[in-house]
Amino acid sequence: MLFRRTIFTNHHFNTNKLVTKLEKNGFERGQAEGIMRTMKGFIGHHTNRIRRNMLTKSDLDNESYLFKAALTELRTELQILRKNDAAALAIKTEIISREIDSLNQKLHEDIAIIKSDIAIDMNSRKGDVREEQKALEIRIQSMSNRQMAQLGDMRTKMEAAKWEATRKGMVSIFISATIILLISRIFFKEEKLPDDYIDPYVNHSNAQNNSDGIVPDSFVVSHRT
Repeated sequence: MLFRRTIFTNHHFNTNKLVTKLEKNGFERGQAEGIMRTMKGFIGHHTNRIRRNMLTKSDLDNESYLFKAALTELRTELQILRKNDAAALAIKTEIISREIDSLNQKLHEDIAIIKSDIAIDMNSRKGDVREEQKALEIRIQSMSNRQMAQLGDMRTKMEAAKWEATRKGMVSIFISATIILLISRIFFKEEKLPDDYIDPYVNHSNAQNNSDGIVPDSFVVSHRT
């Protein structure tokens, strides 16, 4: 009913041609015209709706001007923001650069302090090592002297033992020789010689001794030889 009451002055398509095609396809004249009017009303309604929503040229120019003004304002704001950001970034960069310089200086100072501490520790350690080395050398020398003294004592004891063994051996030999000599004297004293035996090695001064039956040492020696 809405489409029928609406009066359309513009035809958006060939209505007569549409009605003819519908009649050829089996529709009656009234049905074909009804379909044509319905389509015409539908198209006209939506066309009017689109036209109502469309802008006029003046509105379009006004909107374009407003858009350009807003765009210019936005560009200006962006430039200001960019400048502010650049200035803030430059300030931050300067602050960071100063902090980096301060950190570098502090780092160099810390490195110098560490190097000094290391040098002091190294010198102290070298002194400790030298003292330990001297103490070790003293201990080694003391041990060496002690060992040399012990070796000297052992050598002295060995020499004393050798001398004692030699002395005991010489005493044993002397005692053995004395015993053998005494046994030989006793043995030769018990032998009886003829009264008329004259020993050519005996002196005439010893004749009295011979007459008493005492055998002189020279006789014993000559007899043993």
